[in-house]
Amino acid sequence: MVGSVPALFFRGDLNAFGSDDWLHRIQRGLSHVNTVKFPTLGGGLLTGGPPCLSDLRRRFLTNPTARLDTGACAKASPPIRVVTRSD
Repeated sequence: MVGSVPALFFRGDLNAFGSDDWLHRIQRGLSHVNTVKFPTLGGGLLTGGPPCLSDLRRRFLTNPTARLDTGACAKASPPIRVVTRSD
């Protein structure tokens, strides 16, 4: 895929569908692309993602060719709480 169409792609790393590599492959071919990965989230990001994702989407729609601060939003991925049991 090669082109100058602006795009905003996002992915939860814990999503069972797709692969992490597709973001990199798409990003190489597009000149106006913003990507954000959430390392501790899965699917359902459109309705259940962090609030900053909605902000990024609004900013993208306002100015599709602007470079967005996706790194700050990726850091909003909540930590995974590990519960251990000791007997």
